[in-house]
Amino acid sequence: MKINKTVKQLSKLSQYKNASEKDLKNIAEKVVNLKQKIKDLDISNLFIDKEEKKKAKELAKKYLQDFIIETVSDKNTLKSLIYLEILNIRLQNIINNLHVKNKAVPLKLIESIHHNIDKINQLKEQLGLNKKDKKEESNVFKYLELLKKKFKIWRENNQASRTLKCPYCGQLILLKIRTDCWEAQKHCYFKDGVLYNKTLFENLNKTVLIDKEFIAKVLECSPYYVDWMIKKAKSSNK
Repeated sequence: MKINKTVKQLSKLSQYKNASEKDLKNIAEKVVNLKQKIKDLDISNLFIDKEEKKKAKELAKKYLQDFIIETVSDKNTLKSLIYLEILNIRLQNIINNLHVKNKAVPLKLIESIHHNIDKINQLKEQLGLNKKDKKEESNVFKYLELLKKKFKIWRENNQASRTLKCPYCGQLILLKIRTDCWEAQKHCYFKDGVLYNKTLFENLNKTVLIDKEFIAKVLECSPYYVDWMIKKAKSSNK
């Protein structure tokens, strides 16, 4: 329902007037997923002021587009980073107001801002959000390991789709599994999650002729499939 509602909202925007229904749905899924991530981060209770809450959500949106939360520690660190960013804006507003009133800025206030900025940079580096540090990082192995972890989480969350560039036009396209093209069948080697085959167990300790009919019963398929598989196996061994 959320995705369908978002699709309707996006279709009314001028930048998406020529977008197909499929493209709108893909964009809507990303929007809904991002909103859920922001909701799960639960930063609204950190602030009272409405403007600060709004700004905090904007920061969360910006960070969560690039950053994947792996642990509870990551989540708490990101919340602390956003809180300090809003606090820094608050301190800067105080300084600006003092400047407008031609009043001297207390030294402790300036020191607080410097300390706050240092802490923000530390948290960004801890989360791998400092792009400048990434480019200049001498420990390449550490950064690659971080990318591998992020890719692993992304892969687990996007098992039914893959993004790639079209080899002809160079545009990004999305590959999605169509479950309606799959045929569900009973597994021939499992029963109630346990390794088992009815035909093989029924013929235990018996002398049987292993012909294509017997193999077809074991595989629970047509004898024609056995003939086809034999030909395929022979051709692949040439």
